Amino acid sequence: RQKIRALIVLCDFHPIDSLLIQKAKNAGILTATLQHGFYGYESGGFEKSHSDYFLAVGQATIDNTGRFYDKDKYVKTGLSQLIGVPIPEHMVKHSFHIFLIIMSGRVEEEVACLIETEKFINKNNHSGQDYSIQASAQQHSRQQPKYKRIIKLHPGIGADKYPYKWLPSDTIIADEKNIYQLMNEADFAVVPSGSTVFTEYMVMLFPAFLFEKDKDNKIYFNLLKNREYFQFTDAEELETLVDKIDTAPAELEQQMKFAREYFSEIDDIDSKHREFLKFFIEKAYHTYHDE
Repeated sequence: RQKIRALIVLCDFHPIDSLLIQKAKNAGILTATLQHGFYGYESGGFEKSHSDYFLAVGQATIDNTGRFYDKDKYVKTGLSQLIGVPIPEHMVKHSFHIFLIIMSGRVEEEVACLIETEKFINKNNHSGQDYSIQASAQQHSRQQPKYKRIIKLHPGIGADKYPYKWLPSDTIIADEKNIYQLMNEADFAVVPSGSTVFTEYMVMLFPAFLFEKDKDNKIYFNLLKNREYFQFTDAEELETLVDKIDTAPAELEQQMKFAREYFSEIDDIDSKHREFLKFFIEKAYHTYHDE
């Protein structure tokens, strides 16, 4: 206690962080936790946050977890990984004919996602094409794949852990590139539910769609009113969503802005973190000296 007066951890739901927080609080040390991952309404563990303060990414987190805590516990700060990153005003639009799948570590859900996106690729690559035997270069060009996938693996879960036969055209990415670098190499992203990446891409106005194996799953969308623009359970629904990138870009951009305002603070992310740290350190200092 004489050396440490304040403690912030990555995620006080994690066992090690939780033990540190509880030990610190027993010693009279002021505590806070960052938000790591997406905290949906039906995910477990919310009631296990022991920190004095919870740095919530946005209003969605508070709405989903607020039944467990007093409102004074929350501080809306936005995504800490976007400190110093310019927030775009318009939707990112590319035509690489490549899309991302960002793995979240839930293998069963991810395998189902891989199967449905493979169906999406097969349908879009082959529908309406003439496969009669002709040697013309033009026909050969029409038969080239329209879409390919870049698979961004979740840290600690290798490609060999998936009971799935990867497509020959798949590009598998581990730690070589981060999600922001990959955003510059694809048209859109598919995110199996439970990952903060969807929120990050909404903030950056990069088209992203959430795969839900269960159509009624509310892990992300229990309070979001425009879920039909982002959620899919099969290849046909994904195709409908992706079509809006080209056929209704202004409409999709507006819906993305609506979603990002709900999921994350976007104004003065740097300032909000600085203000909290200033308050936090000053409170810890005065608490220590007042005793």
